[in-house]
Amino acid sequence: MHIQVVTPSLSKKSGGVGIAVLNTYSHFSELFCDDNVEILSLHPYDDDSSRAERLKLTWFHRSLLSQLGYSKDLIAYARNIAPDVVHTHGIWMATSAYQNKLSVLYNTPAIISPHGMLDPWILSRGYHKKIVARLLYENKAWKSCRFFHALNNREADAIRSVIPKADIEVIPNGVDVPHEYVEKSYSVVRKILFLGRFHPKKNVHSIVEAVSLIDCNEYNRRPFVLQLAGWGDESYISELRGRIAETYPERFEWIGPVFGEAKKDIFNNAHAFLLPSFSEGLPVAILEAWASGLIPLMSENCNLNEAFSESVAINTGVTPDSIRASIREFMEMSDSEVRDVSLAGYGYVRKLYNWSVVCSAYKELYEEACS
Repeated sequence: MHIQVVTPSLSKKSGGVGIAVLNTYSHFSELFCDDNVEILSLHPYDDDSSRAERLKLTWFHRSLLSQLGYSKDLIAYARNIAPDVVHTHGIWMATSAYQNKLSVLYNTPAIISPHGMLDPWILSRGYHKKIVARLLYENKAWKSCRFFHALNNREADAIRSVIPKADIEVIPNGVDVPHEYVEKSYSVVRKILFLGRFHPKKNVHSIVEAVSLIDCNEYNRRPFVLQLAGWGDESYISELRGRIAETYPERFEWIGPVFGEAKKDIFNNAHAFLLPSFSEGLPVAILEAWASGLIPLMSENCNLNEAFSESVAINTGVTPDSIRASIREFMEMSDSEVRDVSLAGYGYVRKLYNWSVVCSAYKELYEEACS
């Protein structure tokens, strides 16, 4: 089976979609080596890891309407070969026009993965740009696709609220899980990690405010360090760093971008992962946190709410006060309690989000789309 995957970017700084695409198809190609996976994007691959060794990666320059991700070279590439199925990851960019071209030329069955981009919070931003995108290519792409792929039931509901007749299949993101649980050492000062894109939707400004609201006496009894790792908009980063400098800078450790082994080391040395996001699809970083033995402190917008009932995560809400309360809850746990929840989270992600389960579901989806 020849599978073409189209996504705006594979850059390691592109955020969760590019990372999810590379991780998914590197494992898919390893498990199903008879299938030919080709990934097309608008940004060159810039990761020095071996994830893409089995994949054919092709990138195209943007041309007209560059902000919308239009590439005439990408559209022209549709005449090269007719794939058995095309899978578009991410919407609102003109990569969707490539799917439309294949539909016209070959009636190629198509699958669309919005990756949270039909979430109400996302829909409320950049409204006029989204109207243009719908008129130019999205409406046509949505109408002609065989399946929509949702990362969870909550995203499926969001898709259905915009496209009522959508045929939706739910498959989560996957993650590499160590074969054995790795014990952590618990020092006097616990480490709470944020790792991701510095963007208002991640609600990092509320994290900074929440940490700054903690009373000094309480903090001194249960000290911690909030590690901030990632990349993003420079103006937002400057705002965050300015807020930190004005409050309690000793409570923070600014790390910046990390990848590869450095990223693994940070996960392995932290104790909790903090993501009080306003909007997510299904954040791979939370899965990585469980796999690394961290306890996620996250909002319901991460779309992993069953983890709260399983007691393998703590609900942060999205306000500074509620985030502060979640940090307090974590810091009041004993080392043995932290270890118990950490071990339960490892078992949870190993059972539900391992690559064998996820990639087998993708395989079934492609076979059904082509039938």
